[in-house]
Amino acid sequence: MTTLVLSPGTGGSALARDRSQPNGTSLLLATLLLATLLLVYAVPWLRWFDPTAAVVDIGAVSLVWLAVVALILFLTVSRWLLGMLWPVLRDYRNHHFSPNFKSLLPWQKITFYLVIYFGLLYAFVCCLVAVF
Repeated sequence: MTTLVLSPGTGGSALARDRSQPNGTSLLLATLLLATLLLVYAVPWLRWFDPTAAVVDIGAVSLVWLAVVALILFLTVSRWLLGMLWPVLRDYRNHHFSPNFKSLLPWQKITFYLVIYFGLLYAFVCCLVAVF
């Protein structure tokens, strides 16, 4: 079943977001929850498989949690600031980015994707370096 929610600021127009597909944040949180449950319940299985196996240090797991929380916070704050400081770009992203992106050639799409991906990765690593 598809649930459509009108986007805020559209004045009740036909522009709507499809909420039937999971967004990136909910998928990330579900994956993180699954990984945590797997870590907790995998200890007896690992001990059965290898009696000399050690338990994973909780400090190492907390670093993974910190990295995930930092990533979610970084993506949320950057999206919020971008929309607040440059509303034209927010409107472009909401209404015009997808058709324009679909009209690009494949090599342009790949280049655009890789530039954005590695730019975000670099910014995220720089934020983690600043924390530690």
